[in-house]
Amino acid sequence: MYLEMHSLKRSIPDQAVGPTKRSAWQQPASCEFCRLKKIRCDKQRPCSSCVARDTTCEYVSLAGGTLHPAVQTGVNDSAPATYIGTPSLERDIQEVKERLKRVEQLLLERQSPLQGSNPGDVDSLVITPQPESKAVLRNVNHEEWDNLESIAASPQTEGLKDSKTENKSLQSQAPSAITQECGIDRQLPPVDTAMALLEHYVQGVDYLGRVVHAPSTRSLLESVYSQLSQSTSPPAESIIFLLAIFASASFYLECGQLHLSSDGLHLHAGQSHRWKETTLQHMLQMDQLFSCSMMSLQSALIILVLLWDSEGQSKRFHTLKSLAYAKAIQMGMHNVDAGSSDVGQDRLEQEMKRRLWWHLTCTDWLLGSAPGPQQGIYMISPHHTTVKYPANIEDEDLTEEGIHRHPKPDRHPTSMSFFLCRLKFAQLCRESMDAIQHAKTTQPSQLIYPLILEISDKYMSFLRELPWFFRLEDEEDEAKRTDLTKKQPYISHQRAVLLYGIYSRLGRLHRPFVTKGIADPGFAGSYNIGIECAERLLRIRRMTAVHGSQLLDIFGRSQSVDQHTFNAMLLLTIDVMAHPNSPDSERRRADVIEICHILQDKHVRLGQPANGISRAVQMLLDIVRNSNRPHIKDKDRIDSTGQVSSNTAQSMDSLVVPDQCTMASEASYQTAWIDEFLSISDDQDMDTLFDELWGSYSETSIPSREGFLNREGLS
Repeated sequence: MYLEMHSLKRSIPDQAVGPTKRSAWQQPASCEFCRLKKIRCDKQRPCSSCVARDTTCEYVSLAGGTLHPAVQTGVNDSAPATYIGTPSLERDIQEVKERLKRVEQLLLERQSPLQGSNPGDVDSLVITPQPESKAVLRNVNHEEWDNLESIAASPQTEGLKDSKTENKSLQSQAPSAITQECGIDRQLPPVDTAMALLEHYVQGVDYLGRVVHAPSTRSLLESVYSQLSQSTSPPAESIIFLLAIFASASFYLECGQLHLSSDGLHLHAGQSHRWKETTLQHMLQMDQLFSCSMMSLQSALIILVLLWDSEGQSKRFHTLKSLAYAKAIQMGMHNVDAGSSDVGQDRLEQEMKRRLWWHLTCTDWLLGSAPGPQQGIYMISPHHTTVKYPANIEDEDLTEEGIHRHPKPDRHPTSMSFFLCRLKFAQLCRESMDAIQHAKTTQPSQLIYPLILEISDKYMSFLRELPWFFRLEDEEDEAKRTDLTKKQPYISHQRAVLLYGIYSRLGRLHRPFVTKGIADPGFAGSYNIGIECAERLLRIRRMTAVHGSQLLDIFGRSQSVDQHTFNAMLLLTIDVMAHPNSPDSERRRADVIEICHILQDKHVRLGQPANGISRAVQMLLDIVRNSNRPHIKDKDRIDSTGQVSSNTAQSMDSLVVPDQCTMASEASYQTAWIDEFLSISDDQDMDTLFDELWGSYSETSIPSREGFLNREGLS
């Protein structure tokens, strides 16, 4: 390089026509493409930037802006000189044509508001998976999943592809009208529709999270639309907040359930995806990304709940959850009550901070007790926070000046009652996680079952201590509950959601021991509790699907509820396989098949892409349909009396050995330590596991507990 520069500098006077002043210009070290795009160049030939973008990497050899010929490529002195760094004109034209063609194609398809996004960029998180993943789900290697439950917990299909392959799963599945020229305020609906959507959100969605203060939000909406009517641009943060509310409200409109009479509101049922993507795109812009305002956190939490229901525990869900946590910490919400006095504080803001913090905390702890990538772990420790519980009051009694009425006792039904019960239940889930983790590191694995029974007693005690309006079995309170529902219709929905989460986790806690209870009286309690929890989950589901109900049918929209439902079906399937000839077998088999069809039809009806639970449901459906077909080896034959002629004769009802059912239950349970205690074979893929479920009905040898431990190398 030094010799080349030296020769160039010395050749200037020879080619100059007249005396010229020596130029101070130096040859650029970066390639032309990196200089043009103003990006970092590693000065290799070719550089990594050009290689990554499949672009020709050229370095100029100019001095003072004058081109100098390079060394001749041939011996013919008359041959034209080749100029280093001067691209061919034909190649330039061809490249322009190709770029224009790609731009035209993108304009026609309009698949994504973000063009040329890098999967590693933050903005790529705004985009949702494409619905072309059914083939991927069918062809994917079964070894990528540990068990059925992990399949059901897989959100969409984004986790089923290698991150190094093409990024089609990151592309939006619906067209978007978001462009640079279109301002975010143009995404707002007409004012009448906006007010109706807000009321629908307050009355039909937010009573599960209490993320917004209804009177303040109504005032904000009026202020935003007033500014728009005066051709004044409202703050972008306010518009993002309202769009998040509209996206959530319209998502549940697709269920066909309305909380108020509005002739045109149902026309906006299909706008949820568009508003959600618009909100996410602007929330992840640099100014909003690092905003630490309460409104910014509220927007994140609203979309977080929406993602949980629409996508499950997707990458976007966990990323947004972490972002909301970072915002809350930066705002000091974890120490909102660390001060000595509230004098001079905005009482409304203080109370809303408590609600937002505990909402985020509950979400964190409940996720840790549910199947998925975050099972068994949580971020927020109660020992590192100083935040009081929110007051049990209505929004109308809370203003900037303070609380106008004294908070109600916990047994008094308000719109905050569910929030407070959910908070206590989340604490119980966290304590259970801590107890299991502590026992894992300090106690022998044989002591796991007494710990499970201890945790189960805490769950049962929590159910008994619920307020009367949230209980399931109190017939004496049924009349009072009916009168209360007429005044506060959201109570029924809150009750269903709360009980669904409790019974699902209680049944899942006992599931590894349900099949043990079939043959071992020492585990009979787990069998009874597990099956009863599954029956109650299906009862609650039917109870909320009453025709003409003015409640939101969350069971037709929520991915998280689908996971709880799948847990119940697993328990019933285990019982059906263990007792194929029992009086309840056909009814339970029919229940499982019915729910499987409901979940399958849901994805077709709503146009949702295939996800993990779709595959798990199909696999479970195949198991249940074939569970009444005896598969008996050649050495075992059924005689005319229905008895099995083999070395170990047994009745038809006992053809399904508890040990094979154990494999089914263990294949759906993801608590690592319990798997160590109960697992039979860790190296089986899903196909092998299901083959053994069908083909080993006549085998009756049940390994002892010591056999399990020795096989796993634990004893």
